[in-house]
Amino acid sequence: MRVRVERNDSQQRNWYGGRGWNDNNGAWMQVNRRQFQLDRRIDQGLRSGKITTREAVRLRAEFNAIARAEASYRAGGFSVAERADLDRRFDRLAAQIRWERRDGERYGYDRY
Repeated sequence: MRVRVERNDSQQRNWYGGRGWNDNNGAWMQVNRRQFQLDRRIDQGLRSGKITTREAVRLRAEFNAIARAEASYRAGGFSVAERADLDRRFDRLAAQIRWERRDGERYGYDRY
């Protein structure tokens, strides 16, 4: 019964366990932790064959662009706008990873 209540109580949780890019305590999730989680998902997709090598290269390029932006922002401390930019970029990358893992292209079966 509790599972049904928790599943339907309209509290949206993302795949990484928090609301938005916040941890379970409501604190903004550290960028390094997000990067680790997203990189791990790319690796898992590659190992399982759900993400092709070409897709992984493209996802990692986006991942590296986010890491460069984060390093630039970190130098002066994160502003609200910079945090929002990183949140948006991480959201987009997470969605891209999710899409690539489910798009039906499999390692060895795509025509790239």
